[in-house]
Amino acid sequence: MKLFMAVLIFLSFSINAKETNYSIKSETLAAEFTYSVTYPYQYHEQSDRKYPLLLVLDGQNYGDVVSANASFMSHAGDIPEHVIISLTVTGRLKNYTPTDSQDWFGDGGGPEFLSFINEELMTKLNSDFRLNGNNVLWGHSAAGLFTMYALLENSPHFKAFLVNDGSLDWDKQYIYKQLTQYLKNTITKQTFLYLNSSYFNPNVPEEIKYMPPLIKALEDVKHKNLRWAYQSLMNESHSSIPMLGFIDGIRELYRGYRVPEDVLTTDIEHLQEYVTKHMHQIGAQQEIPEYAIEGLAMNQVFSTPIKAVTTLQLGLNIYPDSLPMREMLADAFVNLEQFNNAKKVIDEAIAIAKLSDPEYTQIFEQKLEDITKNNKQKH
Repeated sequence: MKLFMAVLIFLSFSINAKETNYSIKSETLAAEFTYSVTYPYQYHEQSDRKYPLLLVLDGQNYGDVVSANASFMSHAGDIPEHVIISLTVTGRLKNYTPTDSQDWFGDGGGPEFLSFINEELMTKLNSDFRLNGNNVLWGHSAAGLFTMYALLENSPHFKAFLVNDGSLDWDKQYIYKQLTQYLKNTITKQTFLYLNSSYFNPNVPEEIKYMPPLIKALEDVKHKNLRWAYQSLMNESHSSIPMLGFIDGIRELYRGYRVPEDVLTTDIEHLQEYVTKHMHQIGAQQEIPEYAIEGLAMNQVFSTPIKAVTTLQLGLNIYPDSLPMREMLADAFVNLEQFNNAKKVIDEAIAIAKLSDPEYTQIFEQKLEDITKNNKQKH
């Protein structure tokens, strides 16, 4: 058992670790911590937009792989963009363990480390970055133990906790005992928990089978504000699980964020219904995404242009400066032989494009010329 815990606590390797110039001195811990920042695309250009925070523990080991995957998934439209903070943590046994176990020496500093996170680090991050409050805490192994502990201690700054092969058998099932107590209480804020494990296997020793009681406890008590997911990754090792575990965990957190293709082939009512269904979840779309309206309209412009007009007029109520929507709306009116309406839309588009996109101005001016010729030929 001690050997198993030693692997979980001390396993550490570097994945393209990088130097950082950011640091914070902790009065609570009398120590200095460094961290790197991965900014969302156009973070500095869009000065009024706020973002969720993704705080990666053991950033010296996992910051690069987590930030690369998060950035790729946001560009693919699966998740929103995040401000990603990769925190370098040394003294992992001390800082990540919630209790002073009789089996270890120099452990049990988790409460003080959590105070540092809650009172010092998050104060600085909220001050320095534009965060929207949908904060995510990610940890692997011993850091996964700490992430679970932060959930059970009701850390006020985080709404989502991604526990990646955490050492959840710590100190005679401390986490299981705390979880059962946590579930007895009222959960007042919307919370998401993801857990995975590479050890949920019938062939491992009995003392390692700590996950089933935790999962059963979660299954037995239903809370409106607690959404959770568990994933068994038996084909992964403790070393390989962080990459796949992060991808699956963050995707589960933002389940419903990306509008699926089959919805984009229906109508605006189904699209609105899909967004409304998921909008109560953490970080969900609160409006129909611009790309979804454009995708739906693109399927309608030539096949059912009257539906395209309805879709695009609603879309322009939400995104009044959208040039692609105006271009498609003009096409829909042309297909309906409503040339005056098409010309009106093009005139509006040219006025907007002159202020924001000169290249698009030329496209619309040519389109206006084509519509005028088409109208004359029709008459």
